[in-house]
Amino acid sequence: MVIFDALAIILAGLVYTTYRRRADKLANLGIAQGVRLLLIGVTLTSVTHLLHLFDMLVIPNITSVNPTNETATENTHSLAWWLGGINSAIILFGLYRLLSDIHIDNSDIESQPLRESTLTANDDEQEPNTEQEHSENLQLAPVESTSSETPTFSTLTRQRRHDKETARLALKESENKFHKLFNESPSLLFLLGADSSIKRVNTLVCNMLGCDEQALIGTRLSDILQEDDRPKLAKIIPSPISAPAPLHNIEIRLRVYERNLIWVKASARNFSFGDDEPILLVICEDIDEQKKLMRKLSYLATHDELTQIYNRRGLDSYLAGAIDALNMMPTTIALLYFDVDKLKVVNDTCGHQAGDKLLRQLVDIIKIASADYDFFARVGGDEFAVVKAHSNVQEARQLAERLRCATEDFTFTWQNHSFRQSISVGVALSSDKIHSAIELMGAADAACYAAKESGKNRVVVHSESIEKEKDNRHDMLWVSRLQKAIQQGQFELFFQPIIPVVAESQKTKECNNSYIHYEVLIRYCDDDGSLVTPGYFLPAADRFGFSDQIDLWVLTTTLDYLHRHPAQTRLLSCCSINLSSQSIANPRVRSAIIQLIQSYDFPMSKICFEITESSAIHNVDDAVAFIKELKRLGCRFALDDFGTGFSSFGYLKSLDVDFIKIDGSFVKDIVDDKVDWAIVSAISSIGREMGIKTIAEYAESDAVLEALSKVNIDYAQGYAVGRAMSINRLEEFYAKRGIHFDD
Repeated sequence: MVIFDALAIILAGLVYTTYRRRADKLANLGIAQGVRLLLIGVTLTSVTHLLHLFDMLVIPNITSVNPTNETATENTHSLAWWLGGINSAIILFGLYRLLSDIHIDNSDIESQPLRESTLTANDDEQEPNTEQEHSENLQLAPVESTSSETPTFSTLTRQRRHDKETARLALKESENKFHKLFNESPSLLFLLGADSSIKRVNTLVCNMLGCDEQALIGTRLSDILQEDDRPKLAKIIPSPISAPAPLHNIEIRLRVYERNLIWVKASARNFSFGDDEPILLVICEDIDEQKKLMRKLSYLATHDELTQIYNRRGLDSYLAGAIDALNMMPTTIALLYFDVDKLKVVNDTCGHQAGDKLLRQLVDIIKIASADYDFFARVGGDEFAVVKAHSNVQEARQLAERLRCATEDFTFTWQNHSFRQSISVGVALSSDKIHSAIELMGAADAACYAAKESGKNRVVVHSESIEKEKDNRHDMLWVSRLQKAIQQGQFELFFQPIIPVVAESQKTKECNNSYIHYEVLIRYCDDDGSLVTPGYFLPAADRFGFSDQIDLWVLTTTLDYLHRHPAQTRLLSCCSINLSSQSIANPRVRSAIIQLIQSYDFPMSKICFEITESSAIHNVDDAVAFIKELKRLGCRFALDDFGTGFSSFGYLKSLDVDFIKIDGSFVKDIVDDKVDWAIVSAISSIGREMGIKTIAEYAESDAVLEALSKVNIDYAQGYAVGRAMSINRLEEFYAKRGIHFDD
């Protein structure tokens, strides 16, 4: 008993100490009064235990010394008895107050039997989603205190329960939205786990693949790919999954229900939620229709619509690749170039419909006669080419004779007319002196021309004598004339306007803004006073090394003219000057051009140098450095004849140019040729993305200008705008548009 009383007193002390430390918090909960009563009861209990200790330890000693003190012992017993009763009453009253302060929400208690009965009633049918029913049926609202007193414990408890339920419902709603977006996404979505296996797919995946989600869960994405596309997955799927996903897009083929394969563009993003397993979201966009369109455009761009064999572009591409391959595996390529001798007779007699039928039948005959050819193309109206790789002169001549004989035996019949056919074939082989596709085509064309000149229906193999006879006869006549012209300045500048491509209602507005842009051209002044266009003398200038000297003459004369006419120069928006590949490749000429630019004080942003795509590609390092240096001085640059090369877009990223001049071969037929329309539109789109203005050459009609406007070309140049003209005619041209050169 002594030990029990001592422990009771110690515990009472601990209760009192704890109460003192937490008195403020208990007050905030609204249960302080009940706790105080309990504390009083505990205190009286400790006093009772003290009296017990006094009665057991002290009183026996007192009575043994003085027996007359037994009355004190009785009084101690009475006091302990009364205190025990009082403290019990106080403790019970304190508990009553405490329970009164803690309010139980009866609605929760009353609804519990109903929920239990609902669960019981549904046990035999289906196990209910208790959590879902609770969230749907339970209407919660924040509990507001109806008095200005401190909130009670019940109020705070209900508020916390409300907040927790609100957060749970918000999370549930967020999850529902995610699942809805995931399943209704127009993209194919795959969720991959840490082991790279599929954990979930959306509805579109199931529809496209023709299977349900369970059939895919646990498999790998590579299992539904075309085999040769599987290595591409490493570009977007990190290892491990938790590692940052590479920011790449890949194009792969999925094996799908009924349609076999579809092309998709895939990318991936990984996620991790706390301690949960990391996941990877693979997003696939259906690009199958785009791929089909690209294949169709590619086919149309390289095939002849009438005969369904390759066209000139396809031949150029094939020859370029074949010539490049010669560097790795030395061999020879034979090119057979032939004309249909009597196509014009058929067209003139029976019409072009008959001529088209003749060409289709002739193509079938050639295919049979040259079954071992490597490439067959129609390169013009009545011109065809056959390529045979790994061939010597004798084999190439034999193949050409087979083609000639097969055609000679063919009689074309149209209604009541019959026409015997024949072809003239020129043969050329690659060699040390013929090492490009252009040179091989030129050699075969020259041999074909020689065959026609020799009486048609025959085969001629190209030789140096034929080539020299063709070139030298023309070019040698120009050598002395060009030398004299450069020394005496026997040239004259011409100018061709370049205008903005805008709607008809906007043309006046552009002209009132004084937009003056022209290309500087050149004419040779012959001894009799006639002017000769560049097409006659520039090939000879290129061949005999006069092009860079002509470039310097044009630049010097143009800059001097602009310097002497400051009023016109102030109005000028842009003056385009051509530079040849010889100028770009010659360090001395490049240095001279820079010195010329630095010697004039008007804004050099008005000067735009035009370099052809081929010259830039052949001297790409020199071109990049030269462009950078002149742009530092303020000059601008245009890439001329854009689109003629097969690596045009690749080099465009390397060259810091301000304008793209689209080659006229794509522009002149844009109204009727869907392929040309698509090519020009693509160049326009890429130009806008790169911040480069586009100029279309060969704009020869209002219909072409309208088409260029629809594909968002910025500027146009051609006969529909204005022909090349002298400076006096140029002033008249702009004067009609309200712009006057007043010097």
